[in-house]
Amino acid sequence: MGIFNPDGIFGRIGGVLADIMVLGLLWIFASIPLVTIGASTTAVYYVTTKKVSRQDGYISKEFWKSFRQNFKKSTIIWIIMSTLFALLGYNIWTIVVSGLFQGYQFILTIQVVILIQALFIMLYVFAVMARFEVGVFQSIRTSLFLANRHILTTILNGGLFLVLIFFSLEFSFLFLFLMGVYCYFSSFGIVKIFKKYRPELDPEIIISQELSPLNLGEGEENVVPRKNVHNIPENQEKMPQIINLDVIKNVSKEIESEENIKENQEKENQG
Repeated sequence: MGIFNPDGIFGRIGGVLADIMVLGLLWIFASIPLVTIGASTTAVYYVTTKKVSRQDGYISKEFWKSFRQNFKKSTIIWIIMSTLFALLGYNIWTIVVSGLFQGYQFILTIQVVILIQALFIMLYVFAVMARFEVGVFQSIRTSLFLANRHILTTILNGGLFLVLIFFSLEFSFLFLFLMGVYCYFSSFGIVKIFKKYRPELDPEIIISQELSPLNLGEGEENVVPRKNVHNIPENQEKMPQIINLDVIKNVSKEIESEENIKENQEKENQG
């Protein structure tokens, strides 16, 4: 017993800090080829979202497992988004530097809006890819929806990333742990968002094998979560679970109808 006990507050904080540092170093190592940044970021989110959900495992083992599983799709997303950023950045820079702002004001505004939306997507897309069985373009659409639907979390996570970048520029050694820190703390808000689309979710278990698909609205395809069971073959772990869940609009309508029924019952009882 004591504050320095592994199960005490200081022991838990020390464990989290150690895990963050390890994840940061793993991300740096796995991102050395640059083209693998998407896969390594997805792997970090796989570990941190599970950790936030109190489902700790072997960090290195889970990191590399997710890295292998999501390598292809995460790399494609990274290439698409990097190309988009390069094109938008070049166009915006050219217009501003060449003094053509007045003549191309409308085009510049459109490109700035697209750039902002692309940045929003980047705040979610690798977390979505890490935890759900989803295709490349579906993950982008899902991330775009979540980023704008939950704008406060988007702004907070974006601000957190900018603050970490600032401190990393001031203290260069912090860059080694930047992605570990960012992914861990941003995972709290991201996992909370995932939970909003699962009204049947056990509050004590946020990411688990019982999770149903993530439905975004009428006409949207289900985003099927990955199973999260230890000690099962990897080829079985990626099998999607087909569990239907009411879409956001239907959920809100059901809540309103239940409230109306209760009000009617109360009026009848009073009568």
